[in-house]
Amino acid sequence: MTPGPNNIMSMSGTSRLGFKKALPFNFGIGVGFSIVMVVCTLFCSLLSSILPKIKLPMLIIGAAYMLYLAWKTWTSSDDISEEDSKSSFISGLTLQFINPKIYIYCILSMEAYILPFYSHDPLALLGFALLLAFIGFAFTLC
Repeated sequence: MTPGPNNIMSMSGTSRLGFKKALPFNFGIGVGFSIVMVVCTLFCSLLSSILPKIKLPMLIIGAAYMLYLAWKTWTSSDDISEEDSKSSFISGLTLQFINPKIYIYCILSMEAYILPFYSHDPLALLGFALLLAFIGFAFTLC
């Protein structure tokens, strides 16, 4: 559970609308997260087989970005200015395609923990991508 657009927007929508009314937005996050994780896993497996030298720099950049997100969240204001915003399935889904944190999450997870052991098993990679998406979705619901 790390600070990021999904968690913050889910928390904001739930505090404004209640848990049930914010569920469509959260389900959109889940579906979009799954799509992005599968595509990102495919990209990571292809890229790491072509350019294995990028692994360490990508891990460092990803970790630095996660620390930056944590710092910006820690130092941000708690004021919510969007009174009329909607929490729809489509807004949750489209948020995933512009959310750099989940790309970093997938790249770090795949490169550091999964691809070294399962790089030649597409079914296992798909399973891990969906598992990582489910974990991210579950933490968003928390």
